[in-house]
Amino acid sequence: MFARRASWKMMAALFRRLSTSLEAGVDLRKTWQHEVRRAPAWLAERFAECGRALEQGESLHAAWAPLGPVFPDLVHEMVAAGEASGKLPNIFRRLADHYDFQIRLRQSFLRRITWPAIQLLAAVAIIGLLIWILGVIGTGAGGEPAFDPLGWGLYGTRGLIIYLLGVSCVAAAFGVVYLMLRRGALSLRPLQYALWRLPVLGDTLTTLALSRLAWCLHLTLDSEMDVRRAIGLGLRATKFAPLADTEPGIKAALTQNKSIYEALMEAGRFPPSFMDTIHVGEQSGRLPESLAILSRQYQERAETAMETLSTVAAFLVWAGVALLIIIMIFRLFSSYIGILNSVM
Repeated sequence: MFARRASWKMMAALFRRLSTSLEAGVDLRKTWQHEVRRAPAWLAERFAECGRALEQGESLHAAWAPLGPVFPDLVHEMVAAGEASGKLPNIFRRLADHYDFQIRLRQSFLRRITWPAIQLLAAVAIIGLLIWILGVIGTGAGGEPAFDPLGWGLYGTRGLIIYLLGVSCVAAAFGVVYLMLRRGALSLRPLQYALWRLPVLGDTLTTLALSRLAWCLHLTLDSEMDVRRAIGLGLRATKFAPLADTEPGIKAALTQNKSIYEALMEAGRFPPSFMDTIHVGEQSGRLPESLAILSRQYQERAETAMETLSTVAAFLVWAGVALLIIIMIFRLFSSYIGILNSVM
């Protein structure tokens, strides 16, 4: 879970350089020597070990095996397929394009969610400031505040410290859960199935998953990878349980000599527009080319889907801030009424 992994930015740059060098006819061993010198400190020794394996005549796929989780399984599989088909430069170029696209999607999401996140942090900071001010204006022998609008018994410097520790624990818990989800240590399947059934959000997540599937199928089938292996890799690359869970049934159908179109139709979870392209591609004998067009189409849809997803996320954050403000207003109002009743 805590093993370090290469970032999307690092992989995109690395694969772009490897593609350019191989297309220019530069020997892979010489190219990799430059990558060893360029590698960050935590990867330098592993890259050097890969370089020694290449010098001994190992294939790139075999030399990369010790890297393990540094690169995703998709990368290892595609490198093996690229070497077997003689299309390694093209594979690296497509991988670089893929991770550049993923970076653009993530930046688009973060750009839209930044302002609501700042508002949430501001609301949390204001509550902390209010807790501290209540201690400063405290009255009575015990220094207790005139009223406790939060109802938490927190005021003054001590209350602020307790509040900040609580907020830090909550933030740390969210960070651990996020890390576990990203590394696969915590299953997202139940949540993904629940979101999949929602009208707007389900379609958005499905579009993002189909974008990865179309891209991966285009890449794997163009590299002459075995169909069942390519389908399995593509479905796992979606990282979306409602689609990934169809892998056993689809592979079983392909084993019975059914076409890709028939196998996917039996799964019943792929939209008509996606299936039409698969059907036309198989009928014409140009499935990789059809998938290339489909991949570009779904990339455009994925950008729109990411905008929708970021809008939903921003709305949820804004709703949380609004709920927090409303609760504070009612607490302050009720405390004020309580003071008036006491005076009367």
